Amino acid sequence: MSKESLEIQKLKLEIKKLNLPFWKNLEFWKVAFPTIAVIASLYFTFGKGLIDSEKAKLEIQKEQLKLDITRFEMKKDELSKTIVVKDSVKNRLQIQIENYEKYKKSLLDKIEILNNSLGNSRNEINNLNNKNLRDKKFYENKLFTEYQNEKQRLVELDKLEEENYNKNLKIAEINAEVKYLNSKIKLTEEEKLNLSILKNEASVQQYNKHMNSYKERIKKLDAEYQKELERIDKMSSDELFKEFQLQILKYNAEK
Repeated sequence: MSKESLEIQKLKLEIKKLNLPFWKNLEFWKVAFPTIAVIASLYFTFGKGLIDSEKAKLEIQKEQLKLDITRFEMKKDELSKTIVVKDSVKNRLQIQIENYEKYKKSLLDKIEILNNSLGNSRNEINNLNNKNLRDKKFYENKLFTEYQNEKQRLVELDKLEEENYNKNLKIAEINAEVKYLNSKIKLTEEEKLNLSILKNEASVQQYNKHMNSYKERIKKLDAEYQKELERIDKMSSDELFKEFQLQILKYNAEK
């Protein structure tokens, strides 16, 4: 066999090898095994480092998580204590609010009672004031009636005194005339004039005396009336009632 034939045969074998699937190719495995070994070695080396790194990270995260859990537990305890304190404060506040509401209700009840009592007191005061006004008006009218009656009696007395005065005046004139005539038997015009003057002076003196007495009695009666009004103004209902009874007894006794 020639060299060329050998080369051709060799090429055919090479072509046949190339046409085989790669897993059936021995050359492939010759190259693949070292490559896989190198890749596996690299993967193991880098993978182990990566795993160790991840493991370290996980350990750090685990410790951090434990720390967070511890902090959470502490925070939980603090919150629990805070909640307990808040609940206690809330309960105390609730009790205080209930006590305040009870006290408020008690005050409102007392205010209502006082308002009712005040209303009743006002009604009683108004009734007493009205009664006092009625009693006062009644006694004032009664006193005024007595005053008018007394005044009328004084008027009648004045009439009697006036009649007496006229009589006394006439007597005084006669006495003056007699006295003058005793000294003068025959009267001249001048003597008659003097006699008239004496008679007039005697009449004026008697009249002035009578009027002064009358004015004094009226003034005294007015003063007594005003004094009685002031006394009645200061009286209570009971005192006015007693006064009324006394006046009735006095009035009946005078009748």
